[in-house]
Amino acid sequence: MDGEQRTISVLKFFAWLNLLGGVIGAVIIFFNWGFVEVKRGTYYTFTEKIFNPLPMGISIGLLVEGIFGCALLLVICSIANNLIKIRKNTGPLEDEEILLSETNINQEDNGLRGAI
Repeated sequence: MDGEQRTISVLKFFAWLNLLGGVIGAVIIFFNWGFVEVKRGTYYTFTEKIFNPLPMGISIGLLVEGIFGCALLLVICSIANNLIKIRKNTGPLEDEEILLSETNINQEDNGLRGAI
């Protein structure tokens, strides 16, 4: 495995780690702070669980970020893989070929200028 593939593997690892961290974090926030116990009553006291909107919003946002962050990083990995394959399939031009093509272009330009 060369350096490019290793870099892509590390990025994939962080993508899945981002998804796992987002899901676990969202679940922890949801179950620990999503509902709050409140004591109520005038003549007797009872405990009631009420909905806490701020941690619920944070947990939903963290879950969505984990999913879309993982998807974005995996798309970047796919793009990098395709670029590596394209670069390996197209070989680099030799310096001589570049020089020959430049001299041919210059000769054609001179020929056209003389005809005009």
